[in-house]
Amino acid sequence: VGASRTSGFASRERSAIAMDLKRVLCLPTALIHFLATECRALISFYLSMRSFVSGFAMDDELQRVKEEAATVGSTVIRWDPTCVEGELESILWWPRVSGGASSCYRPGHPGISFVGIFHLLCLVSCLQFLITSLVLFCRSGSSDFRSGTYLAFTWRLEHMKYYNISATVNAVLIVIAFLGVVLNVLGWGLVSQSSQTFWQVCQRRGLGMIFAIVAAWAFRSTYDPALDFNDCRLQRATLKRSFFDLIFQTNDGFADVLEVSVLRARMGHPMDLFDMAGHDLDFALSLLNDPLPGEAAPEQGDELARAEEGTSPASTATPETATAELVPDDARV
Repeated sequence: VGASRTSGFASRERSAIAMDLKRVLCLPTALIHFLATECRALISFYLSMRSFVSGFAMDDELQRVKEEAATVGSTVIRWDPTCVEGELESILWWPRVSGGASSCYRPGHPGISFVGIFHLLCLVSCLQFLITSLVLFCRSGSSDFRSGTYLAFTWRLEHMKYYNISATVNAVLIVIAFLGVVLNVLGWGLVSQSSQTFWQVCQRRGLGMIFAIVAAWAFRSTYDPALDFNDCRLQRATLKRSFFDLIFQTNDGFADVLEVSVLRARMGHPMDLFDMAGHDLDFALSLLNDPLPGEAAPEQGDELARAEEGTSPASTATPETATAELVPDDARV
C-alpha cells in the first residue's frame, strides 16, 4: 500500500511539473519580444539619459567641493560619494529639493531640482509611449511573436503619428540636455553651485550622451520592406523563429530577411522561404504560385508558350528583372 501511494504521489508530481512546463511554453511570447526587443531602444534611451544627468550632477558637486577646498587653502577634500549618490537618487524623483549648508548635494538654485525636472520629463515621455503601445498591443490580439499578426502590429505602430511624435520628443530632450550643459558651463548654476568646463563634461560624460543619441536614432529609424503587412496571407501565417530571435532580432530585421527569401524564391531558390515558413508551407506556396498584390495573373497563352518552349519564369529571369517583377512601384507583397 505504501509503495502504491508513493508511486501515485510521484505520478501526480510529474503531471504537475508537466503542466508547469506547458504554461511556461505557452507564455505570450509576443509581449516578451515587444518589451525586451522592440522597446529596447526606448529603454536604452531612458537609462542613458538618467545616467548622464545623475553623473553630470555628481561631477559638478565634486567640482564645488574642490573649489571650496582651494578657497580655504586646504589640501584635504571632504568628499563622500555615497552620501551624494543617496541624495541624488531622491532628487531625481522630485522637482523640488531642500539643500542646506550641511547637505551632501547643494543645488544651484535653492528649492529647485533641475536634475529631477529633466529626469521626470524623460520618464514621462518614455512611459506614455510604452503604456499607449501596450494598450494597442492588447487590442491587436497578438500572442505569438512568430505570427504575421504581430509583424503587422509592429509595422503599423512604427507608421503611426504618435510614434513619430515620441521620437521627436526624444530628440528634443537631447537638445535640452545639451543646452543645459552649455548654460551650466556658462555659470547659470542649473545643476550645482559650481560648474565644470565644457571639455571636462565631454571627457567625463561624453560617452553617455553618445549612447543616448544612438538610442534615440535607433528608436526613430524604421525599416519599410517591400512586403504588404496588411496581406491576409501574411497575417494568417505562423513563421519559424528561434529563441535567439525572441531576445535579439527585431521585427524589422526579420522582415528584411523574409523579404530577401521571397526575392530568392521568385528567382527559383525557394529553400530559404520554405525554411522560414516552417510548418506553414501554404503561406510559402501562396507567395510562389499566386500573383502578388497589384500583379496581373499570367495569360493562358503565355503559360502554354512557356510550356512549349520548355522555359519557366524562374529559369529565364535575371536578378534585376526578378526584383522588378517582385516589387513594382505601385504594389507590395
